[in-house]
Amino acid sequence: MSADLLKLRREWAKRLKDSGFHDIESFAETIEKADSYRLNASKGARSAKQDEDAANGESYYRAAGIFLHQYQFACETDRTVFALWAEGASYRDIGRRVGMAASTVHKVLHRLRLALDAAITDRTMFADD
Repeated sequence: MSADLLKLRREWAKRLKDSGFHDIESFAETIEKADSYRLNASKGARSAKQDEDAANGESYYRAAGIFLHQYQFACETDRTVFALWAEGASYRDIGRRVGMAASTVHKVLHRLRLALDAAITDRTMFADD
């Protein structure tokens, strides 16, 4: 991503924030972090914190993949919601695909992420690692 595009994205994020617009799926800070990471990565320079964040993210999503295949979901819809989230789909997109409101998707994922976090803490599903 070019520096000009990054600058334009930041400018529009600021304009939206200043106007009072609040998107539940996008925050200026998140954009800033992502843009900073992309810009530094494109220059070949990554900080130790970025390396640590990437490793933590990779291991969390690896655990989510194991959870997806080993957890006993209450219904197939819960499994589908979790699978789409693990693939990176937004709450709105997940809701459209499974026919539920984004707020319901949020509630389902909150419950499932608590179960995932408990499994990670207890290491109940990851004994073979």
